[in-house]
Amino acid sequence: MFIIAYILINVISLVGALLYLSIAWGILVAKGWARILGISVSILVLPYLILGMISGVMTVLHMYPYIDLPSSLMFLMRDGILTTLNIASIYFLIRPEVKAYFKKKRISEREEELSKKEYEKLTEEEKHMKEEYEQLMEED
Repeated sequence: MFIIAYILINVISLVGALLYLSIAWGILVAKGWARILGISVSILVLPYLILGMISGVMTVLHMYPYIDLPSSLMFLMRDGILTTLNIASIYFLIRPEVKAYFKKKRISEREEELSKKEYEKLTEEEKHMKEEYEQLMEED
């Protein structure tokens, strides 16, 4: 039974790590889904962290003479730091300028995709003329 619980905890931890890694990559390249997923995951994890902090405080207050105080305080500090980081990530991801940046990035990707399709429709002579024009514009 212990082995099954150990494997289950490690699988859940691995899935969580991969989720956070994908969110980090998506935010780095300004994908809209990553912003929404980052807000959602932060909101879902927040109650767990707050309950962990409350549980830690209650343990320290009621069991002080019988527990290892440094390790209990370490867990409290960890939960406090993670709670602060989650609140900060929610705050920064819901700001209007961040939302506008992600939207602008998505629109520019769409425009680039459309321009590629339009470029493919051009005849060979039109493509050559367009390339010459772009070269002339770069020289200026």
